[in-house]
Amino acid sequence: MPKPEEIEVSLLTIRDVPKPEESLDGYLARLGELNLLEVIGAQMSGFLGLTVGDGPHDAAAIRRAAIATGVSAERLTEMQAHHSALTNSSDRQPEDTFGRAMVYRARRACPGCLRDHGYHKAAFEFRFVRICPEHKTQLLYECPGCGTGLTWQTPFLHRCGGKCKFDLRSVVQEPVPSILLEGQTYLLNAIQGVQQQEPPLLAGLSPSEVSYLFRHFGYFAHASRAGLPDDPFGRHIAAFELDGPDSIRNERSTDLYVSRFLSAGLRVLSEAPDVFEQGVAMAIGRAEKRAVYIAQTVRFDALGWAEKPLVAEILDRAVQALPEGQERLLSSHGSQGQMRERLSRGEVKALE
Repeated sequence: MPKPEEIEVSLLTIRDVPKPEESLDGYLARLGELNLLEVIGAQMSGFLGLTVGDGPHDAAAIRRAAIATGVSAERLTEMQAHHSALTNSSDRQPEDTFGRAMVYRARRACPGCLRDHGYHKAAFEFRFVRICPEHKTQLLYECPGCGTGLTWQTPFLHRCGGKCKFDLRSVVQEPVPSILLEGQTYLLNAIQGVQQQEPPLLAGLSPSEVSYLFRHFGYFAHASRAGLPDDPFGRHIAAFELDGPDSIRNERSTDLYVSRFLSAGLRVLSEAPDVFEQGVAMAIGRAEKRAVYIAQTVRFDALGWAEKPLVAEILDRAVQALPEGQERLLSSHGSQGQMRERLSRGEVKALE
């Protein structure tokens, strides 16, 4: 099998310029459709020596794509969602870790975008984006007709890649409440370098670190039974009407839960540091098992970041203030993975 650099690049007969906000993989797939390729992903791989949907693509693959498409390598590189995220993130976040954590490689689709624009947007390649920023509807992961997961192995971007050939443009969805987009919008702006008000608790953090905190503290506020009369996090949880994490079954059914936790996390972390510390201390003081575990986990991870964030200092004080025996109990069970297993099996009884 020839090495990638030895592959002879075939010029595409029909070319087109990239569209605004179009992803690189979506652009290459759209060119495959314009050139009447029967299986876009596989045949474009033959043309370019790269796999559509398997980004981020390296410099050699980008150069081959530039020759085939007639678009500059610089422009194609900018179209990689992974590249923009890494360019605007902190140097302390390793490239491979950031890519694995933040990027969704499989195909997702917005029926409204396919109807109105006919292409795949770069924002859809971020794992935390579950709702189309323009149409405010949930992204599709699988075909509504046959249940097959969406892939790039299809002759048409607007159709299912399976045998049913379902037209994804025919799906009509009701927009979700705008409140659910708050968390993902903040993260997208942070990745793209868009100026926005930065809460003190998030100052100096990379997008991946912010995403980590949003997820954990959206869940933390719910797990701590926020909503008690004196709890400063209660109003945030009430605003999102969370039914409880136990109803979550799999990724495809949890889009709105993920969006809710991200947005709730943003609201919790937008509190003044003293109010945030009060809420954390109250949850820890009640010894709610999930809340204590989340606080321990975030404290453990954040204290390892190059620049210790204010959140880690607050959690450190809260955990150190635990009644004697509880902090030691949580930290005496080995790794975080082992701790998670013990909690899920109910082996930790002292925090009940």
